[in-house]
Amino acid sequence: MDVRRGETRSRLRSRGLHLPRQTAGHFYRGRTQVSLIDTNDNHVINTIRIRSSWQNEQSFDVPYKIARFFYRVDGPLNDNGEGRPKILWLKDYNGDGDALEFALFSADNCTIVETTLFGYSKSQDRVIQYPIHLVQHEGARTTERNSPWLDHLFLEKPISPGHWKWQYQYHVGGLTHFEVKYDRAKEMFDGEIIIDPERDLEHGKRYRE
Repeated sequence: MDVRRGETRSRLRSRGLHLPRQTAGHFYRGRTQVSLIDTNDNHVINTIRIRSSWQNEQSFDVPYKIARFFYRVDGPLNDNGEGRPKILWLKDYNGDGDALEFALFSADNCTIVETTLFGYSKSQDRVIQYPIHLVQHEGARTTERNSPWLDHLFLEKPISPGHWKWQYQYHVGGLTHFEVKYDRAKEMFDGEIIIDPERDLEHGKRYRE
């Protein structure tokens, strides 16, 4: 396994670090996997590979020292406010009542944070990466997308358990409306994206309905 150490280099801004630094910080880069282990006899039940974003890259940046932004970081902290993150911070992200999931975050620029979710499936007795199916409408054109990564999803506050609805203005195009729901039976997320070319709010701002 080829693993390298790295650091996301960026200048400090008056309101904090650039997003790539907030999601990666000081990191290990290489092929990354997550496994479910039976603690009774320590055998591996299953293993899945973590791939970076929708581009399906073979490596992922796992932070080992980072500031408190998207990952949980308990003390002690260094002079830059950085500490050891708790990557496997289990929460009830999908709203099914069980705190059995953890999210990963990735940012290649200063405005967009891609998110994905891993967790334990009781029905399958396996660790899974939750699929996300989206139907996108832009004018008369409709397209479908299947990817385990979606911009900002697991940073948004749900309007009810397992139901998210928010808006985002990208640098290019009109205002984008997102609505995503968790399907417990299928153990996946289904959603709809509507891009409104007639509305163009100030760049980089997010709005919830």
